[in-house]
Amino acid sequence: MKKKLFLEKLSCIALFSTVAMQAQNYQTMPVSSGFTADVIANGIGSAYDSTTNDIDGQGYAFVATDFQAVSSDPPLTFGIPTNGILNSAVSSTPGLSYQLGNLNSNNSLRLENTGEYGTLEFMTPSTALKLYMLATCGSGEAIVTATVTFTDNTSQIFSNISISDWYGGANYAVQGLGRVVVGNDDLEPDSSNPRIYQFALNIDTANQSKSVKSVTLTKSGGDGIVNLFAFSAEKNTQLSTAEANGLKTRDIYPNPFKDVFHISDIKGVKTITVTNVAGRVVKTIDNPTNELQLGELNAGLYLLTIDFKDGSKSTVKALKK
Repeated sequence: MKKKLFLEKLSCIALFSTVAMQAQNYQTMPVSSGFTADVIANGIGSAYDSTTNDIDGQGYAFVATDFQAVSSDPPLTFGIPTNGILNSAVSSTPGLSYQLGNLNSNNSLRLENTGEYGTLEFMTPSTALKLYMLATCGSGEAIVTATVTFTDNTSQIFSNISISDWYGGANYAVQGLGRVVVGNDDLEPDSSNPRIYQFALNIDTANQSKSVKSVTLTKSGGDGIVNLFAFSAEKNTQLSTAEANGLKTRDIYPNPFKDVFHISDIKGVKTITVTNVAGRVVKTIDNPTNELQLGELNAGLYLLTIDFKDGSKSTVKALKK
């Protein structure tokens, strides 16, 4: 019996270590302004009433899981989640997710004509090693240029980014979302389409200490209609010496926990973000205290990302309930 308990404990420790090592430090970049169209039908009522434009110029829009043309329609088994969080399927970025704009208002930077451009401003400027862009095209492919602007008003330009059509393109981040005909509310479920794609923008070393303020996207060619939905950032996980020394005594207990756990030292901690092993954010705790309540979570393994008040550096700890 003791041997069995020892092996279970050893297995649990190994799982914590594996998850902690695999977890890359990603952060969603919520947008404060710049979206130009609502292309996601949601809620009860006609798709025409809950959108301002289509994806492709042919009358098709994305659909959210809560869309019902009339209240008696059955719930959808496909579509964009109502919380607007999309998890990337790209194997090289496990745990990366995106936060879409409000499904009840403009949620796409839509660019139809060559030379057209728009700027997404971020709610909270943040440093990044990489920016990940989530976008797709309707009615063909398109080429775009992305200009990343930092809070010191310097910029970095990424040219010749090719965005595939939302049907059938390779290397997608999300697929199988289905769509709706805006004019008559006809639904078209599809386990493989439409698709949204992910693009990595590698920030130059000289710019990695700067906070990203905005991104301007310009359509430079192609027939497709561009729809830009979201950005996320890969953060720098390297801690300063002071932070590293502080974390040595920043114990989390009990672990596993039932409803409440404690952090021995929360000095300098700004935010604690709780994610599941799939990378979905399940809770964000601002200005945390030593005692934290997580009774609402289901049993399972979670990751705690601890962000500090004096910068964007963070660390990840594994926690089991």
